[in-house]
Amino acid sequence: NVYLQNRWKTQRLVEREGTIQYSDLEDADYQKENATWHLIPDGNGFYYIQNVKTKNYVTMIEGTDLVVVSSNNDTDASKWQIGKLGGRLEFYNKQFVGAAITLEYQADYPDQVMASKASLAKWYSSQWSVEIPPIGHYYEISGELIGILSVFSMISVGAIPILIVLII
Repeated sequence: NVYLQNRWKTQRLVEREGTIQYSDLEDADYQKENATWHLIPDGNGFYYIQNVKTKNYVTMIEGTDLVVVSSNNDTDASKWQIGKLGGRLEFYNKQFVGAAITLEYQADYPDQVMASKASLAKWYSSQWSVEIPPIGHYYEISGELIGILSVFSMISVGAIPILIVLII
């Protein structure tokens, strides 16, 4: 289980009442189960992004830039390629080539997550990090990636500090 946290505003992707939205640090669900995700390889270099709590998948709707959640993952619109830029990740949709999850347009589309084909790769609004929840567990991402990523998280069990390292 991981949080997907944006570089620009440190917002996280969260599923609320069947919709995917952004969660701010002060929101009650910023560190809750509905803000955690599985990154599941499809065996061909793409990933499904599945919500831990609801088991819904992140997908796109044809003819729009809207990112939604669905219980169905049987189309390429539910597959994401993970790119790397400056130590951060970008999530590109397989079916809608060039569309990357971004929070750039949240002022224009409140409570909606969008994917843009615009050249936003260098902007922080399209860059994400994988954050490990502060509980002890092991999480592995396998399959093809663009680039290499290391994620570090420090937790404490009792009085003993533990460093968790995720190397992709």
